[in-house]
Amino acid sequence: MFQPFHSLTAMQRMLDICSQEDDSLAFSFNTVKSVALMIGQRYKHACAPLMLAGVELAYVQQAKYLGVVLKSAREFKYSFDQAKIKF
Repeated sequence: MFQPFHSLTAMQRMLDICSQEDDSLAFSFNTVKSVALMIGQRYKHACAPLMLAGVELAYVQQAKYLGVVLKSAREFKYSFDQAKIKF
């Protein structure tokens, strides 16, 4: 059974697997739109870079996903403000 690890090492392993599989599926990631967002006690600390398809991902303070803004913080935070304005 898979035991999840919440670490940069585990995340990098997952990104490496995705990069390997994208070749076999004739798929490519848009590394310009791909970012990393930190959530947890050490969200303000500098971290080692994460690489996807040979490109370093940028760490951001917030990211928009399906109209919802996810925020980097000690706990999981989100904002629907932009979606409400458009509604």
